[in-house]
Amino acid sequence: MNILLVDSYDSYTYNLYQLLLDVAPDANIVILRNDHYSTEQDLGKILIRFDFVVIGPGPGDPRNPKDIGFLASLFDYKVPILGVCLGFQIMCMHSGGKIDRLGVPKHGQISPLELAANTQVFEGVAVPMKVTRYHSLCATLPKASSTNRLQEIAWALDEDNGRVVMAVQHLDEPWVGVQFHPESICSSDGPTLIRNFIKLANAYNKSNTERGIRNIEPLGDMKIASVVPRPLLANNAVIRPDPQYKVLFDKLPFALSTKEVMEIVNVDAWLKEQRRFIVLDSAAAPSRYSILGRADLDDDSYLSYYVGDDFYVAGKNEHALNGQSIWEAIAELMAERRCTIGSSGSPFWGGLAGYISYEAGVETLDVPTIMRGKAADINLVMIKHSVVVDHIDKVTYVQSVVPASQAEDMYIPWVVKLLKENQPCLTNEVNLEQRHRPTTVTLPNKEEYIAKVKQCQEYLAEGQSYELCLTALTHIQCKSKDPLDLYLQLRQNNPAPYAALISLPGVDLISSSPERFLSWTRDGRCELRPIKGTIRKSNGLTLEEATRELNNPKDYAENLMIVDLIRHDLHQIAKNVSVPSLMQVEEYKSVYQLVSVIQGQVGPSVSAPGEQSFTGLDVLAHALPPGSMTGAPKKRSVELLQTIEGHNRGIYSGVCGYFSVCGGGDWSVIIRTAFRHRSESRNRDGCIHEDWWVGAGGAITALSDPEAEWEEMLTKAQTTLPSFGNNVEIKQKGKRR
Repeated sequence: MNILLVDSYDSYTYNLYQLLLDVAPDANIVILRNDHYSTEQDLGKILIRFDFVVIGPGPGDPRNPKDIGFLASLFDYKVPILGVCLGFQIMCMHSGGKIDRLGVPKHGQISPLELAANTQVFEGVAVPMKVTRYHSLCATLPKASSTNRLQEIAWALDEDNGRVVMAVQHLDEPWVGVQFHPESICSSDGPTLIRNFIKLANAYNKSNTERGIRNIEPLGDMKIASVVPRPLLANNAVIRPDPQYKVLFDKLPFALSTKEVMEIVNVDAWLKEQRRFIVLDSAAAPSRYSILGRADLDDDSYLSYYVGDDFYVAGKNEHALNGQSIWEAIAELMAERRCTIGSSGSPFWGGLAGYISYEAGVETLDVPTIMRGKAADINLVMIKHSVVVDHIDKVTYVQSVVPASQAEDMYIPWVVKLLKENQPCLTNEVNLEQRHRPTTVTLPNKEEYIAKVKQCQEYLAEGQSYELCLTALTHIQCKSKDPLDLYLQLRQNNPAPYAALISLPGVDLISSSPERFLSWTRDGRCELRPIKGTIRKSNGLTLEEATRELNNPKDYAENLMIVDLIRHDLHQIAKNVSVPSLMQVEEYKSVYQLVSVIQGQVGPSVSAPGEQSFTGLDVLAHALPPGSMTGAPKKRSVELLQTIEGHNRGIYSGVCGYFSVCGGGDWSVIIRTAFRHRSESRNRDGCIHEDWWVGAGGAITALSDPEAEWEEMLTKAQTTLPSFGNNVEIKQKGKRR
């Protein structure tokens, strides 16, 4: 069976692809974009090669030719068609229907269907069939006649919008359209619907003379054009037969706190020496490990890349990409450094660590950025020496990545001795004088922010997006502050599972992120943990009460939209995608948050014999920027947010973490974070003055209250701001003091 699935740059297409594959595992499915062909081309010779066509969902308006490409032309041919969401709307328009805005858009909301009697496509579904809706527009059908042959076969009785058409079937042609999303994690009976449509399509093809005698040609050329990712290392060996590096390590039967280890190895001195280092700190569950790592002062110990450049910098040397992507270059570098022997209990043996900016993710979507960043968009350091603390098994690993010919390393016995003696090099007590230094905090302008919320909602009403994750930057001006002191204060105020202190060329970053973006083990088990839904922990609010408050249509819809988006991202690359935890409330020191967990598998265990495997790095490259920071559909949402926000986000809402030489990786979303560009520091009156930046925002939906969105943004920003001391003047941008 050959299936053509047409993608309109949506973020749920691969969920639909997987649904089709689950029902028809032997099918050949080709995915083409809606602008792959022009409307003038003869599609007949192409369509005769397929048993049926699925027109998937997408952003925009079916009345806008730029949004639908060649899709309307498909209805000029004798071919079975299943239209989903946008495809449904185009089908209705082609048959004389009218498209209008819904009174209240339905994005990420679940409705029971009312079904017409004796409808083949819904045969065997549960009653009521519950479906997920992502639409701002709706179809109105003309009365059936000799020219208007589209029949309503399902509808929703919507308390906000009245009766809304949810499914149609043509009385003469093999066309079925559904306004809802059968591929959503919360839609019931999606496989049954697809199975019934396949029966309908097969019956039509057998009974129709033109379709029945067709000669289905091989799809080799079509598969080449198909929008299917290929491994970053498609033309390279993943592991060299003779590894050039190895990992030396010692395992200690105790676990000090992260703060104690930072004191013992003297992170403060690393800062003063401007060493390149990372601290990835598990200050709260569900994270387990804390990692401290530093690079040697070698010229080749770091990698930096600016979006749009055709080269990257390693140390002091430029390296031409020569048509490669930066991700292919990173994959090759990590393959060269791959080590196969090390501690089985440590997730990180050494490797590239640092941050990847929001704009570096935007580049993967082929969306141009607004301007060149103040700092490198990919800023990574090669960690050769590390300490990993396992807070559950209460053990500590001291490790070094060394050339394969090297028998020992002086770093390990030196650090082991320090840890065993447990003699801190300094106390790292909070610097009271620093906390009293005058600090000016400039919040975003409230009126401007609320206007942007309303602008987002207008785009949502037009059908341009289902959800837009609006953000804003808070500007902090102060006399020079020690990043280590700020970080220790931040982790005390707001302990988080994915905290970080990172010092890299040109940038210092302190983070108390609660959100894992993506982790993967050395055997390829991937996990993403998106957060959508936040409530301030105040007035004795209990977990049970927070769970009730977060169980509302807005927060539920926000989370569901991102879960479906992440499933799409994973289905492009991974196998065995599952959602073991859907919208569970987790407790943190200052907030409660609604969290989901999505998992998948990459690597040789799920690859065909002789096929190059995908890795966690492939998943990362295809899943950026984080969907929880963009909205869905991702590409169109990113484009809209650039227009609304009007500036680069930079480091904020990117990711930080590591690629380990063992093959694993772990990356968190850069939220609840402050960062500075050292280039913005200036000497005035004999003192160094600095600019720090804190980003915050929220997911805007049709149900958002603009005033509440402003308060949510402030709540998130205020998890970080207290770290800057108690002598703080707070003002709004554009307003007098």
